[in-house]
Amino acid sequence: MALRPGQTPPPQTPKTPRQPGSWLRLALLAGLSLYIVILLSPVLTRLGGPARVDLSYSQLVTQVEAGNVADITIQGQSAQGDLKALFTNNGVTNTQFTATVPDNVGLTDPTFFPLLKSNHVTTVVKADTGGISSLLITFLPFLVLIAIWIWFVRRSGQAAQGIFSFGRSRARSRSRRSDR
Repeated sequence: MALRPGQTPPPQTPKTPRQPGSWLRLALLAGLSLYIVILLSPVLTRLGGPARVDLSYSQLVTQVEAGNVADITIQGQSAQGDLKALFTNNGVTNTQFTATVPDNVGLTDPTFFPLLKSNHVTTVVKADTGGISSLLITFLPFLVLIAIWIWFVRRSGQAAQGIFSFGRSRARSRSRRSDR
């Protein structure tokens, strides 16, 4: 930039590397990343180990009757556990299994729990984790994304207020009365 004689250069303001409020964006990004890791952790743990054998309910009952089931954990309609010997189903061979049992398996099949007990199967029944907490965990990311989207739309609307004045001259016209 060329300066005219007698003109001083404009003062230079020191530039800060971070804008005020950038810590808020950083905290939001860290929180969102942590939430995604927590949300994906069950999927990642399944990918890390060998695949479990997927049994139908009738196959599970047959394995219990054969004395091949060591332990079982039932939570809602999902059951998983360990077999005493390797089992192959659909090309997967493992001693760990998953199965889908009928809802309220003790009521729909009253012989199931006595069968487990008579074959000395260690049984753990957990409460189903459905309800409002799982619904909130499911929809919380969408609510956060919608809130961030609304925030960006409002910020862009504030920044765009002066966009239509682009190219207009900022020179003010002087009336003849003010010249006097």
